Amino acid sequence: MKLEVLHETATPYQLHLAQRAAEQALQAAGVTIEQVYAAEVALLDWDDTCDDQPFIPTPEQKKALDALNLAEQSANEALGIKPGEPGAMLDWVEES
Repeated sequence: MKLEVLHETATPYQLHLAQRAAEQALQAAGVTIEQVYAAEVALLDWDDTCDDQPFIPTPEQKKALDALNLAEQSANEALGIKPGEPGAMLDWVEES
């Protein structure tokens, strides 16, 4: 799996820059794509259970989910999106 930056009004070049910014944010946080994907799957699996208890991530999952938020912020900054404006979406796609 890989993470892809999506934004409906961005040019291919802008998306490329945003993709690089997101990847660099993950790298700077010291997490791999695999760790981020696994943490997000764990969160979504918990959400599907409709459990009344809050999701309590492991330290590794928390680090990965925090890095995912930073990656999204970095992508938005690269696209020049200001807080409060509709931002980029990070989506999982299978690598070809």
